[in-house]
Amino acid sequence: AFLPRGSHHTFRNCGDGPLRMIVHTAPAGFEVFFEKVAEVCNRPGEADMQRIVEIALEHGIHFLPDAGH
Repeated sequence: AFLPRGSHHTFRNCGDGPLRMIVHTAPAGFEVFFEKVAEVCNRPGEADMQRIVEIALEHGIHFLPDAGH
């Protein structure tokens, strides 16, 4: 899928097991967002969603309310 900058989109794991995705972004630099989120998710216990939202905002990402899909 091609997603232009600023477009609204979502990802969902519809299965019962862990999800793996390959994401390609251009220009380079956005991978820092994924590195920071991975650090939060790899800590013991539940992921700190507030910290993930903060990291997202640092990278210009805004989470929209769930549309119930």
